[in-house]
Amino acid sequence: MQAVHIVNLSQHTGLTSELVARITLALAKQAAEHVAPLWDIVPPALSFGETPTPGSAPLVIFDTAEQAGFLGYHSVGPDGVPYGRVFVDTILGHGGTLIETANSVSVTLSHEWLEMIGDPAVNEWCDAN
Repeated sequence: MQAVHIVNLSQHTGLTSELVARITLALAKQAAEHVAPLWDIVPPALSFGETPTPGSAPLVIFDTAEQAGFLGYHSVGPDGVPYGRVFVDTILGHGGTLIETANSVSVTLSHEWLEMIGDPAVNEWCDAN
């Protein structure tokens, strides 16, 4: 998996660059300390900024989803590069928060980030056993 770069395109005033930077650090720690040892992998680099770094897989934060009810998702672009999307106002409109609850922007970012690590091509299926 290539490096992932979080980009905040949301206009939500509570989701500051400082908050997204803090969330990014927490997600990198989550991958390094919890995911990588269990999967015996080196986690991909994770960074945050206003513009995706060249060659990285973007995980972009928007205000609203293109389809009603989507809190976030990940897919693969026509160029074969995985990407993720998280929707702040959609999450908040479904009773979520920025960081405090299971239905939050930070949890949705974590979910999409971990799926991008575990299934970057969006073609795996795993049953719980």
